[in-house]
Amino acid sequence: MPTNEELDAVDAWLRAHPAAAVSREERRAKLATVQVACDELSDSDYVRYMNAWQRAPLDADAREASGALHFLSTRIRRAIDEIRGTQVAKGLAAWHFYNMGYVFKTPDACFGIDLHARGSEALAGTLDFLLITHSHGDHVTPLLLEAMQQRGKPIISNWFDGGRKIAAPETLRFGPVQVDIAIGDHGVNDPARSNDMLLYEIDAGAASGHATIYHIGDNANLERLTPTRAIDLYIFHVAVGLPVEPSIRKVGAKLALASHVLELGHSRFPPHAWRWSYDYAYGQIAKVDPSRAEVPVWGERFEAG
Repeated sequence: MPTNEELDAVDAWLRAHPAAAVSREERRAKLATVQVACDELSDSDYVRYMNAWQRAPLDADAREASGALHFLSTRIRRAIDEIRGTQVAKGLAAWHFYNMGYVFKTPDACFGIDLHARGSEALAGTLDFLLITHSHGDHVTPLLLEAMQQRGKPIISNWFDGGRKIAAPETLRFGPVQVDIAIGDHGVNDPARSNDMLLYEIDAGAASGHATIYHIGDNANLERLTPTRAIDLYIFHVAVGLPVEPSIRKVGAKLALASHVLELGHSRFPPHAWRWSYDYAYGQIAKVDPSRAEVPVWGERFEAG
């Protein structure tokens, strides 16, 4: 297993070398160390860690002492501190949390989508609202939902009784931010997994330069992708069955972020080998211009607008 010192060196390199400034090959070589650490962590160990967040925080602390959880927790804690302490002067800043989780901040707004990470409840005072694409546990953090409710902050989903439940296309406004909601499918030609996903097309407001986000959660259906704006950031699941390159061409975003990589709560092994590697994700975007598509790392910041 990589040592903490080796993982910290990768962390420091990533912070010093933004994705746009290095080649994919150089970045992938660095991420190989993180991949090895993640491969050493079983899905059951991650689930035990996740269950400890609320009920046994000292156990969660102990599990963060080394390996993949050390790398993950270090970068998530830093991202939370950055979000709370950063004043965005112009445009849009986006931080990647875990799988499909992102926090977006502009000069006059801050909001999150599909946040699943230990400690994310510390953002409840900073977030203006929270969007959730669907009910799967790797897209939510119960402690954050509780903290948002306690502050009377809006929570938008298709399932959570403590917030606003959306069942059909709708447009919402939160101060300067406009959120257009469409309906997607977790699976194609599967009635049990149809019309079960919220797709969010977001205009982040004038102060952001009207930066736009298209976050489609775990939508697998290419036909459901119908953005109405020129998109700055396109966020999609790299392995749910969505044809990746055609979807990137169809959306035409300035930057596509291949997400839902290294879901540690999933196994690497059959019959449910649903933990996708960095190499898999880079393979999915291999034919896309490197300036137009990237595989984000936990806690990483991107800019738009």
